Amino acid sequence: MSQIPLKTGFRIKHYTLLRHIENGSYGIVYLAKDEEQNQQVVIKECFPEAVIKRGEEGELIPHEEEVDYLNRQIERLIYEAELLASLDHPGIVGYRAHFKALNTAYLVLDFVEGEDFYDFQERRSLCDHELRQFMLQLADALSYMHDQKICHLDLKPTNILLNMQGDPVVIDFGGAWRQQELDDQVMSRLIYTPRYSPLENKSVEDVDPRSDLFSLGATLYRHISGFFPPHSLMRKRHLETFGKDPLVPAAVVGKQRYSQELLKAIDQALALDVAERPATLHLWLEQHPLGNQPSTPSPALFKSLKQADIDARSARYIEATRHYQDAANRKIPQALRGMACMLMEQEDSEKQSQSAILLHVKAGQMGDSAGYMEAAWLLGRYPSPDEAINQTFCYAKAAQQLHPIALYKHALLLLDKPKKSTDYRHGVSCLRQAAQMGHDKAQIKLAKLQMKRPLPAGSKESPYLWLLDAAEQKSSKAQLLLARCYEQGVAPHTTPNLEEAFYWYKRAANFEVTEAERITGLWYLEGRGTKPSRSRARFWLELAADKGDTEAQEALQRL
Repeated sequence: MSQIPLKTGFRIKHYTLLRHIENGSYGIVYLAKDEEQNQQVVIKECFPEAVIKRGEEGELIPHEEEVDYLNRQIERLIYEAELLASLDHPGIVGYRAHFKALNTAYLVLDFVEGEDFYDFQERRSLCDHELRQFMLQLADALSYMHDQKICHLDLKPTNILLNMQGDPVVIDFGGAWRQQELDDQVMSRLIYTPRYSPLENKSVEDVDPRSDLFSLGATLYRHISGFFPPHSLMRKRHLETFGKDPLVPAAVVGKQRYSQELLKAIDQALALDVAERPATLHLWLEQHPLGNQPSTPSPALFKSLKQADIDARSARYIEATRHYQDAANRKIPQALRGMACMLMEQEDSEKQSQSAILLHVKAGQMGDSAGYMEAAWLLGRYPSPDEAINQTFCYAKAAQQLHPIALYKHALLLLDKPKKSTDYRHGVSCLRQAAQMGHDKAQIKLAKLQMKRPLPAGSKESPYLWLLDAAEQKSSKAQLLLARCYEQGVAPHTTPNLEEAFYWYKRAANFEVTEAERITGLWYLEGRGTKPSRSRARFWLELAADKGDTEAQEALQRL
């Protein structure tokens, strides 16, 4: 459902909204001005994804069946505010205030000028020395939090901000809990973010600092590899089905660019069994003394790189390009992608495109598969005069470095345009490898192929397995297909399961898939797979009808 943000200039108490930052599953985030302090702040509004509308005065108007849910989420935001008010650490976002207004609740936080870690790593990766320092800073903030008997439980790149100097700051405590409450299991469920959350976040058992360590490991894995690790539910399911963990170890994907001690630390943090992770981050660091790097580069060597990052965060792209180039001249390979990205931010980006492509390719040649992927994307818009440098070349090279998106793209080329008799089998092999590494589009493609005919070397596979993997990663396309499997009784389910089908149709409807909205409305109307509700049926059918769905429009007329 659409979470409609308040308009720029709207005033709540003594705060004036400057701009909308983003929507999340449970709320909307704004940049605002504290008129009393004459300072910029961040305001988080409780506005969960549910059957809730925005009134003319800005107030929230929940559907009658969503009132209790909204009230629970308001209580949850107040709980988050109380947790943050008890913390005081430079690596944790600062609390300002919280209050109720407009039939919801608001949390006011310090504004951290900079960028989130996800955006940063789209521009470049940290070198070994930088990543060690980053890990130590994050571990210090998390250890402080754990010493205060609080677990974050939703650590991921978008929940880590980098200030202008590049120091990490942990934000978004919407999934955090006090340890005593975790031990007593006062909650029925926890936030589970695919690819970053451990298994215990689903079971709500044995949740403690080791759970945050797993999420830290997943965040670091994403950085060193350039792609997401398979989510923990998928890893468990594949271990049980195939007898093998689909996670490619960090020690394998990062061996060209990072020290083995650092990679071993990441692999231990990503242990699927909570008992195999150290009890605290202090113990983890003792087992992997990351601060004792034998050949730490001189800080002066990274002066240009750090200044380039500051320039990039300040949108000074020409200056950033110059400093990244200086860092590259000092043989810091991580500067190559940063320089390429800055070239494409300049006004004459089309003229700079070929230079940017070559820089990305060079980064790829030095072990950074993201370089090949960025080059492939640019080549789609700006073909190279050198016929040898093309998308096929880049995807093939990145696939050799085990990048799952590249494996998927390479597989499509082999399957759609086979040139040799072995291309089909090789294409399926690449597709399966990408699917096993957690790439949702590869999982959906593999499921569709299996629905048509058996595939080579896939005796234990089923379309259901791959669709479930993708659906749990919030792929609405997979959710819709999985719902049909449950509705029709596709193997391994020999009989229809309407309750599960309705669950996945509604999940897809939450992502504004028109067909799923219509089906959800009709099933509410018919009481199919759920309790009948004419009011909920009308809500979902109206959403689909507003998009021109004729079946939904006809159903509304009958109502």
